[in-house]
Amino acid sequence: KEYDRINRLPKNYDMFSLPYSDIDITGLELYKEADVINLHWVPRFIDYPSFFKKCIKPIVWTLHDTNPLNGGFHYPNDEKKNTDVLKNFNHQIIKVKRDAYRQCKSINLVAPSKWMFDQAKASMLMENFPVYQIPYGVDTNIFKPYDRKFAREVFNLPLNKKLLLFVSDSLNNKRKGFDLLLESLNTIDDEKLRLCAVGDVNINIKRFKQIFIMGRISDERLMALLYNACDAFILPSREDNFPNVLLEATACGIPVIAFQIGGVPDIIKNGKNGLIAQDVSSFALQSEIKKFLLKNITWNKSQISAYTSKKYSLNLQAQQYIKLYHKIL
Repeated sequence: KEYDRINRLPKNYDMFSLPYSDIDITGLELYKEADVINLHWVPRFIDYPSFFKKCIKPIVWTLHDTNPLNGGFHYPNDEKKNTDVLKNFNHQIIKVKRDAYRQCKSINLVAPSKWMFDQAKASMLMENFPVYQIPYGVDTNIFKPYDRKFAREVFNLPLNKKLLLFVSDSLNNKRKGFDLLLESLNTIDDEKLRLCAVGDVNINIKRFKQIFIMGRISDERLMALLYNACDAFILPSREDNFPNVLLEATACGIPVIAFQIGGVPDIIKNGKNGLIAQDVSSFALQSEIKKFLLKNITWNKSQISAYTSKKYSLNLQAQQYIKLYHKIL
């Protein structure tokens, strides 16, 4: 009934989730055998009122968006631009979560990015719980440099063009900023420039002739080849936590052009492994794309890849989690 209520309201947000579920993981053998419960993204999986009351084991909660820190919204801007009925509903959910958290003595929050760390530290809902920062890791056995000519031949992409890459589950997700990218490219007069877009297409982009629509790619090895086929990766997200795609791209040695949002400044060092636009606008993004096209910056593919491999290896991520598990036990 509650989800029916949400569906009848105007949808001016990425996602809105309720703190309820019919699933009770505390009855599972895996739960009973566990020493630590590591939560990740839990909407429709964890029932807040019952789970946090029943759970007697220490919890590590990896934050993939700000939903655990708030009501039904998953990113701060969605809350800011939604008022009236939905905002009141959001406050009701905050109360449900606050009451649930008070039932639990051991919640340890893990923020992949400095931005998410700051969000968690500022959250009134989580003010009694410790926050740690552990970045994601990337599989460098898969995401690594490959020969560009070979990679383009695999996808039948032109060898004589400058290729930019955009990736999103849906090209229509406003938070991911595909609209800003199209606006920025619309007035760049460069015959050699092309865009490869990965994701579901449900918007009209026929007027942009310089785009190769790649559809959905679920195979990681194919995705690694596509990164290597392109000259730069574009992340025009308006909001994001710690995008895995940035690690994948830079592990392949590909420079990134992105806005200064979320965890982007953690990964991208301006002029070293990418370019960062200072404000979220198509004009600012266009300026950085033009700067990239001018060829006044030398990008060292092996150095970009080596930096990511060293700082964001899966082994390093695992060791940090093991250290945290031992600490709370």
